[in-house]
Amino acid sequence: MLRSKKILPIILAVVMLIVDQISKIAVKLWLPKPPQMTVVIPHIIDFQYVENPGAAFGMLSEHRWVFMFLTTVTLIFCIYIFFFKNTRSLILNYSLMLIISGGIGNMIDRIFRGIVIDFINFTFMEFAVFNVADCCVVIGGCLLILYMIIDMINDAKSRKIGE
Repeated sequence: MLRSKKILPIILAVVMLIVDQISKIAVKLWLPKPPQMTVVIPHIIDFQYVENPGAAFGMLSEHRWVFMFLTTVTLIFCIYIFFFKNTRSLILNYSLMLIISGGIGNMIDRIFRGIVIDFINFTFMEFAVFNVADCCVVIGGCLLILYMIIDMINDAKSRKIGE
């Protein structure tokens, strides 16, 4: 049976996956094709339809299988940790589920569309156009780093107490 510390992260992952896929469908249907942009907040953020065959900035676009392989390995690892290890940390559970939902969201694109649909464009700085799944992976990764820092601090404290 799933513990209560795992149910909410799973719900979040499912919701974010649905939001990601609905946003990509909406973008494909309603956003004007490049190079046009739809201003959301002037000089800060625009929506711009981009079909990305590779990674950030379209890098390695001819090697879609590399991203699919790395995503699959990452998903298997995160799913294993989440479901088969006794993870009690909410930060770890949320980070894993965000990484999983973002990875699945972009994997769906690569499998069924052959490309990843990106549309969020920060106009106040030079940055790659991205999507909701990318946000999930980045936020999940940051939470994972936070978890590891907290875990290292706690380990150092417990070793110091044990001396």
